[in-house]
Amino acid sequence: MNENTDTLPPETCEILESLRQCPRVPAPTTLLSTVLLRTGTGDAYASAETPIGPVFVAYNQRGISALTRADEPEQFEVGFRKRFGRPICRVTALPESFATAVAAQLSGERSWAPEFDLRNATAFERSVLLKALEIPRGEVRPYSWIAKEIGRPGAVRAVGTALGHNPVPLLIPCHRVVRSDGAIGDYLLGSDTKRAVLDSEGAAPDIIERLGRQGVRYIANPESHTFCLPTCGGDHRRIDYTQRGLHSEREALAAGLRPCQDCRPATAIAHAMAANVAGGDDFRSSLSSLSDSVSTFALRKGSVMTGTPRFSLATVVLDCSDAHALADFYSRLLGWPVTLSEPDWVLLRCPSGGTGLSFQAEAWYRPPVWPEKPGEQTKMLHLDILVDDLDAAGTHALEVGAVLAGYQPQDDVRVYFDPAGHPFCLFVQ
Repeated sequence: MNENTDTLPPETCEILESLRQCPRVPAPTTLLSTVLLRTGTGDAYASAETPIGPVFVAYNQRGISALTRADEPEQFEVGFRKRFGRPICRVTALPESFATAVAAQLSGERSWAPEFDLRNATAFERSVLLKALEIPRGEVRPYSWIAKEIGRPGAVRAVGTALGHNPVPLLIPCHRVVRSDGAIGDYLLGSDTKRAVLDSEGAAPDIIERLGRQGVRYIANPESHTFCLPTCGGDHRRIDYTQRGLHSEREALAAGLRPCQDCRPATAIAHAMAANVAGGDDFRSSLSSLSDSVSTFALRKGSVMTGTPRFSLATVVLDCSDAHALADFYSRLLGWPVTLSEPDWVLLRCPSGGTGLSFQAEAWYRPPVWPEKPGEQTKMLHLDILVDDLDAAGTHALEVGAVLAGYQPQDDVRVYFDPAGHPFCLFVQ
């Protein structure tokens, strides 16, 4: 120590001199983690045992901040610092409070739910992750359920992206979110791991997928006059779904069923329709009993009992370099509103119903050449649009941004190109 001590009080100088005489000893191994945690400037982590094997769990004063497979500690630390921008150090074991909370969460003991540090997530991502926390052990929910629950029913794809960024998988159970068709889907720790974890929790993923292949989207509960998502309360493991399986909300509502209040399977529109149905004496009197109605709707229109899945074309998707620009063109051309909008995906639907028209941005999109030429990008499809006045419709198409094709193969059909280069035809009957 080289500082000038002439101006210091005598007692301070005595302390400094005593410190100089102290032997040099290494700092306690817990010093760094203690400083980082108490100052809120960093995190600590330790290994923990889980149903998928050992994992690294990071934590700080706010809560658990990260979880990943226990591989190489150095690799985990580098990844953590890169993702979260904070220092991190390893400790021998999780504090007892965190270890207890982690064990309770993994076992389904909801009274010991841990706190999480989600400060690096966006507001949308946090809403998705916190909603996933509500899914009970042994059950699953579709991505669309989370989108509906957080008030963003059109953001199904964005929900999947947010779950893919989950910093604490297993503990925030994004593995309990599956596709609407019952397919288990992808998982940031691997699809095999997702299936294994669901199986260990009693969710019976094989049954879930079988229900999906059979077209079962909901389960009827005649006793309570309600319909549920298939896994609500573990129903899919113990009922005869061939007698109580439902294809759609419409099918459930037509049978006089109300949405279950526990799993909340329906859209806001379906809830309103169910309320109207519940108050309609004429509708109720038309059903001799709810059990009879279940048998009736189950046999209608090639239902699940036949073993033949039903298909309906939901939307036609056009690739392009700018989904929003192309959607704007077709919205003005057809007069269809945008019903779903994401950064790289836009969906239009006719107000009177029917198949939608979607647009997906692709970084390497190349406009097709028509008429086709050898060696050039060919079109994969084109749209035929029925109009009542070919000349007036053609003028409107040009006004909103279409380009008239140089080659016109028929007098009663006009071929145009949209702003992305896709050909489409206007015709009259």
